[in-house]
Amino acid sequence: LLPRPDVAGLLALMLLHQARSPARSNPVRSFIPLEDQDRSVWDQAAISEGRTILLAALSEGQPDKYQIQAAISAVHTEATTWADTDWTQIKLLYQKLYELEPSPIVLLNSAVAMAHAGCAAEANAQLDALICELDNYQPFHAARAHIATLLGDDQRARQEYDRAIELTQNNPERDFLIRQRDRL
Repeated sequence: LLPRPDVAGLLALMLLHQARSPARSNPVRSFIPLEDQDRSVWDQAAISEGRTILLAALSEGQPDKYQIQAAISAVHTEATTWADTDWTQIKLLYQKLYELEPSPIVLLNSAVAMAHAGCAAEANAQLDALICELDNYQPFHAARAHIATLLGDDQRARQEYDRAIELTQNNPERDFLIRQRDRL
């Protein structure tokens, strides 16, 4: 199907996500969030290939949802550390993604990027507006807990972690969420 830009964007997205998979868990299958991943074990050849494919797809001038998602992943791979991540660029890419695919999940991810870009209060308000649509979605409550922590509201963060723990079916994620809650 190549060289269609949408297929190329999806391939780039898959390569960029797969490149980070060695760092997503440890030998006991514990979940490792992006912030704590050892970036030295990321597959640099896959990252390079994903970026090359993405740039070729973007050069067609018709960015689609896969290309934007791949661009978000590419920004993560460009940062040598979590602290170096260009959250403002990621926030802008999520805004563009929302134009192409208006969904509450995109807004959820946008809010997380917004919070890391220094706009935690605005991100919190964006999540508050999604409660009816995402109340039974575990990542929503995990994000609310994380942002509450950024805002210094540990009590609300604990409540949100409890709700996220209640909703998860994945044991490594549950263990991670419990560790996060217990750190408060």
